[in-house]
Amino acid sequence: MTIDGAILQNITIAVTIVVVALVVALMLSFVIMRRIVGHNTRLAEAVYDEKEHAKIEREKLVDATTMLEQGQEHLSELQRELNAAKQRLMADESRIKEMERALRADDTTQVVEQQADEMVPMTAEQLMSHIDRRIDELGLHTNPEIKLKDIAKALGLTQRRILQALKTRAEDKTLAEYLTTKRLNTACRLLVEQPNWKIEAVASEAGFGAVTTFRTIFRKHFGISPSQYREKKCMMEGILVENEQ
Repeated sequence: MTIDGAILQNITIAVTIVVVALVVALMLSFVIMRRIVGHNTRLAEAVYDEKEHAKIEREKLVDATTMLEQGQEHLSELQRELNAAKQRLMADESRIKEMERALRADDTTQVVEQQADEMVPMTAEQLMSHIDRRIDELGLHTNPEIKLKDIAKALGLTQRRILQALKTRAEDKTLAEYLTTKRLNTACRLLVEQPNWKIEAVASEAGFGAVTTFRTIFRKHFGISPSQYREKKCMMEGILVENEQ
């Protein structure tokens, strides 16, 4: 082998080595690049997942905050309702206590009146006469809203004794019938004594709540209207009626 052949052979070997080295280097670079790309891809995916997770957590936090605010508003509303209920309860308890005090006072008054009644030696007929006279004197029947308890209080009698006295009458054995009769008698007197009063005024003064009720009861009881009754009575007594009703 000549010197030129040896040099050429060495050059060939060197070139081969360099090519092999380049090929190996390229292969290693490709492998490294693949690993780097794969790592970066996984890292990007992980970052994306974290961002999505963070987004979901933020949405959850916003929802939780909204729910908390709504819950606080609802709690405040419930607290206001509770306070209002407490105030109503206190007011109701106050009214109940007041009613209990009034009830105890009424019971005491009724017991005292009943004891006083039982000490008075009076027959039922005499008692009824007394009641009748006192009602006329006080004009209790002219109040259309008068009740048994009001009459008992005004006369200083118990309700029981008043009802017992009413039973002695042949007619008007109930309080309502008795008061209606007294009101009709008052109306008849006013129709004649006050010939120029309107029927409405007579009805009101006699204790009837409404003029229509007065006219109906009057006609049912006497068979004629209040105006006809007035005309008849005034003619009999020679009284001039200027404004005929």
